[in-house]
Amino acid sequence: RAVLEKFVALVRERDPDVIEGHNIFRFDLPYLETRARKHKVKLEFGRDGGVLKSHPSRLQIAERLIQYRKYEIHGRHIVDTLFLVQFHDVGARELESFGLKAAARHFGVAEDDRVELGAREITEAVQFAKAEDVVRIVIVGGYDAWRVADLLRENKVDVILQRLHSLPMRPEDDIDLPYRLPTLLKERGVRFCLDHAGNMEAMGLRNLPFVAGTAIAYGLSPEDALRAITLDAAAILGIDERLGSLSVGKDATLIVSRGDALDMRGNDLSLAFIQGRRIVLDDHQKQLYRQYTGRYAK
Repeated sequence: RAVLEKFVALVRERDPDVIEGHNIFRFDLPYLETRARKHKVKLEFGRDGGVLKSHPSRLQIAERLIQYRKYEIHGRHIVDTLFLVQFHDVGARELESFGLKAAARHFGVAEDDRVELGAREITEAVQFAKAEDVVRIVIVGGYDAWRVADLLRENKVDVILQRLHSLPMRPEDDIDLPYRLPTLLKERGVRFCLDHAGNMEAMGLRNLPFVAGTAIAYGLSPEDALRAITLDAAAILGIDERLGSLSVGKDATLIVSRGDALDMRGNDLSLAFIQGRRIVLDDHQKQLYRQYTGRYAK
């Protein structure tokens, strides 16, 4: 509560004309709104003292239809750079992904090299955070997290695992080690969720269920694999009061599959809902499939 109140005061004090963020409409502001509702804090960001407001909206960028909640603050502009890089890429078609890291590298404001924390660096990071009285610690990437699992478990440190469909980090590692990381963490009592950040993450995110399926093939139970992309993911992000499971009072955000949703051989979505609104699953590719199936079947 104190952090939220300080943040509101900071916005009012600095009085910005523009508030900018990457995926701010679909992550940062919904997160702030959820936490503020829980702690009964009014997000009075407006220049007139008004609160943060939102309403359902949609945006068409080339072939992509994006549904989101649009947020408004009196007297200030809110800019989502995730939308801007997608608009930029409509003509260029040169971005490897629309994620913040990839966009920053593309526009020359970030280094190309990726830094992965090893076991020693993870240990040092946790110890430093404890010394600085950091209340909440999450390791992102976590390739070596299983090697210091006792430390993470004892300090209640969560892990957002790197994309499992990748090569080992070191030549001497087993070729299937990335696939086994979820099982190794689960066996050692560390809470984790699965990520799909990296190259082509915007279009590749649809494969996240199959990443969970890979974890099942390498020892994780189906129930734990599902939690890793639903409830545990929401809990680690701090939005489990609203998302992550089907419970009274939560958003009705869910899918229905005729087969195993985590297996690409059985995944066949028939229904999808976001905040209770039914999503149309038909698209241009399916329309073409029906068109040409009918034409050549004669």
